[in-house]
Amino acid sequence: MPGFSRTDQARLAALVLGHAGKLGKLAQARDIDWTLLFCLRLAALLSRRRADVGLPDIEVKAAGGGFEVRLPND
Repeated sequence: MPGFSRTDQARLAALVLGHAGKLGKLAQARDIDWTLLFCLRLAALLSRRRADVGLPDIEVKAAGGGFEVRLPND
């Protein structure tokens, strides 16, 4: 990946690895930006259809070392 430093390459690789499957794969990786990975995975779930449909009101907040996502019941 020309143009990216070794550190940036490692971060991008960790994001791709974390996006592509189970998070257990990241046990060996360092410098994981968990907030960025969470946002990437959530965006992929919400835009999976690639259609211009309305999204539900979603509330996301950091809670207890993780994230709390609230969706409407319907």
